[in-house]
Amino acid sequence: MKRIIITLVVLIGLIAGGAYFLFLKAITPEDLPAKVMNAEEAIATSGTIAITSVDMTYVRHIESMFKQMNDPSPLPVSKSDESKEEKTFLEKLKEQGVHLVSDTDYALATLNVAEEKPAHTVVLFGRFSQAKLKKAIAQYYAIDEGTDGYWLITQNIEQDKKSDPCADPAAKKPAPKQHALHIKNDRIILSGPEMMPVLLKRFAANARAEISLTKWRAFRKEKAVAGAFMTPKEAKKGAVDLPSALLLGALSNQPLTDIYAGAVVSFLPSPGFTLLVDAHAIEAAWPLEVKTKYDAWLNEALAELKEMPTLASLLQALSVQADGNILRFKTVANRKTLDNLEKVPGEFLQMAFSGAFGDGTKEGDTGTEQIVSDSDVENYIPQFAFASVQPFDVKDAFHKPDHVVGPLAVRLERFGLLATDNSIIELTINAEGKGFDNLSVDHMHQSNETPVASLSITGVEDKDGNDLLREELCGKTRNLVAESLSTIRDKEYVNGQWLEKSIKVSGKKSVRLKPNVPVSKISKIKGKMSIRAATRTSVVKLQLPFSGKTIETDKVRMYLQKNTPSTVKYTLSGDMSYIMAVRAKNAKGQYLASASSSASGKGTKMVSKRFKGKVASIEVVVAGQMKSQDYPFEINQVTPRYGKKGNGKQVDVMFTSKSQFLKEHARVKYQDECKDKQKVALGVFLVCLNKFGDQWGQKVGGDFDVIAPYGEALLNDLSAGVLSIDSVITESGEEIAFDKNEKADFDYKFDTNYNKVKKDWEIINRRLHAAYVKVFSDKEELKNKKVSMVKGSLTVRFPKQPKYFELDADELGVIKKTENGIVANISAFEDWNTYIDIQGPVDKVVRFMPLAKDGSILTTMNDRINEKQYHTWGMSKEDKEKIKLLPKKWLGMTSIYGKPEVIRIFYADDFEIIKHPFQFSLKE
Repeated sequence: MKRIIITLVVLIGLIAGGAYFLFLKAITPEDLPAKVMNAEEAIATSGTIAITSVDMTYVRHIESMFKQMNDPSPLPVSKSDESKEEKTFLEKLKEQGVHLVSDTDYALATLNVAEEKPAHTVVLFGRFSQAKLKKAIAQYYAIDEGTDGYWLITQNIEQDKKSDPCADPAAKKPAPKQHALHIKNDRIILSGPEMMPVLLKRFAANARAEISLTKWRAFRKEKAVAGAFMTPKEAKKGAVDLPSALLLGALSNQPLTDIYAGAVVSFLPSPGFTLLVDAHAIEAAWPLEVKTKYDAWLNEALAELKEMPTLASLLQALSVQADGNILRFKTVANRKTLDNLEKVPGEFLQMAFSGAFGDGTKEGDTGTEQIVSDSDVENYIPQFAFASVQPFDVKDAFHKPDHVVGPLAVRLERFGLLATDNSIIELTINAEGKGFDNLSVDHMHQSNETPVASLSITGVEDKDGNDLLREELCGKTRNLVAESLSTIRDKEYVNGQWLEKSIKVSGKKSVRLKPNVPVSKISKIKGKMSIRAATRTSVVKLQLPFSGKTIETDKVRMYLQKNTPSTVKYTLSGDMSYIMAVRAKNAKGQYLASASSSASGKGTKMVSKRFKGKVASIEVVVAGQMKSQDYPFEINQVTPRYGKKGNGKQVDVMFTSKSQFLKEHARVKYQDECKDKQKVALGVFLVCLNKFGDQWGQKVGGDFDVIAPYGEALLNDLSAGVLSIDSVITESGEEIAFDKNEKADFDYKFDTNYNKVKKDWEIINRRLHAAYVKVFSDKEELKNKKVSMVKGSLTVRFPKQPKYFELDADELGVIKKTENGIVANISAFEDWNTYIDIQGPVDKVVRFMPLAKDGSILTTMNDRINEKQYHTWGMSKEDKEKIKLLPKKWLGMTSIYGKPEVIRIFYADDFEIIKHPFQFSLKE
């Protein structure tokens, strides 16, 4: 069945490709002139595996059939947008006044694989001016006329797309592509330099085709566009990119001799075209086999698509028939088909998320109406000035900022060693602010060129003003590229309810320093935040029907298309950020909640916005003027942040022996612990099962709590407790080894009681609690098995003769090694947290202890060691490859209260062990 499905996907892909090509170029064909038939004979050489023909005489007729789909007069793409994309050869010629599409009556194309690499040949028939073409081509290509009867054209080096700065400079650059071009008044031939001499000789000799064209011509008759694979077994030789390789490779694996795809244009009863595919098989039984299995699959699929009626109707419109050794596909594409295709993604999302997010509505059904009160509607004001925004309120900030400028604040959130290079320090600057009006928060309308808000770092300097930033030429996150900030509406609590008010911005930007620059050398970080807002707005109101109406200024154009009862569809061109918001009202004039929206396109963006209720009118907030405001800043202190030192009792690091611990807690009792959960007492410890089972069909495992008596030794230990699942027993009695474990990190917990006599709260029960210890395994033999019993063990360690080494608390990257192989260094500071990279026997590390300058021990929280997870998004390809080669590391973290001088790290080579086995019988 897999082989059959691949065949269906490939053939339906051919249909879709034919539809796209037809939509752009195709027309109803007439009888072919003799010169076209002769050309077809000449280009059909022995190595030809594919051929295509397009009759282009009435191209304007087919384009006008669907012109109502598009904005008839979109605003031109801005120059900045134009420069970002490489122009096609046809676009370049069009700029020079050469319109090959309208000047061409008929086109032929072939793919030839007889040579070492695939050769493409294109022949155009029409009305051409050799002098005009030469002048246009010369603007972009070097022309060599020294050959016999044709030109060799090579793209000018200065016109080449700028070389990739990320590319390996040692890599060999590919030679510029060359094309051979032969031009006559009524014919153009374009091919490779190796193929052109052969073709011209064949044209001059009126050579006959070296492959059979009989079936091809019979299929092509009366079709506006047609294409064929003559020898699918050779098809994959013509692959020039990954999609081609997948498509042609799939074809070559099927029992096919020829494949023909084409389309016939029709104007009645409605404008459209019929798409056809004929697949000729080697085996006569193959088409019937595919037909039978397709019908069975279709019946099964239709039964499962009750919530996607549009997709079901599209599948039913595809006819699959077996005619001897030919498998025939046929479907009709018209305006209704295109409308239905637009509905399919919405139906799919509705079906996929109806249980969690949806309201059960289907296309055309407005569903349950949801009203938005006027006070909750997005607020855009007619006139806005940056001076009206209130200064940043430092008192409301969770983290103290390093610099405040107007309504915005920045802080150095993190500085640490770069994951791929320990000689380089990376700085992360965080920006935030709120109180803005007239910022665009609708992602559908935001400009790709000018972000609503951005953060850029202009320099990192030493005390002499020397720039410390490393030079970076590639990557979206390179130092000098501005980072877009997110914009969301801030909520304020007014008169007992939360109201969406002005907009807040937030985000961060990371930069990297030159190699071997220490933290102590950083004197200043300079940058700026930029905000772009509408200083003038107006509201345009439109009533049904919307189709064909436009909203236009000198900056933006919004063209409304045919909408459904709950969906507004429109295209945007120009600077799309000038459309601030699109709101909808019902017949009573009440605002409707927005359900979802989607967009596609670049130069012209098509947007579909859905509302919860029946739309009667819309309001479009349009910007009349946009202005940008820069907020420069400087950060003049680059030092680690630590929590505020407390005045309470300083607790020394405690170590204990196994016997002392058991003696001290021999009479421990637990009350109301793990209420309503399965639990098992293990000596002085308690293990509770929260849940056990399958996780998303990928892993099997459990979630446990571990309760321990209160003891300083266990509280501060980084790896004292380990919970293991050793095996599970299935419902059938089969025992399967599990072999997974997780650390139990103990936190201090206590119960309190108000003493009426003392008139104060007192602690009545102290304990340690390791919550949500998750132990999972992805072993294949565990999947789809119902587990009836879990067997495991709890292991608690007490270090013998602990030792220690010290790291300077303010220094990054200073490595310390122990005699037993532990390697450690401070790798980063992030707000109140200090991060320590550790390699070697990590399980022997037991304690982090920060010491102040006077030798006193500082309080810590959140002490942990976890396996380091490297993140690669936004990184260059080179950095991603480096990360894959990095040795395994563990990342320690501690939150320190007070400024430390050193961090003392305790470790041990030997431990006393308490180990208790346990088992849980799983209940339904």
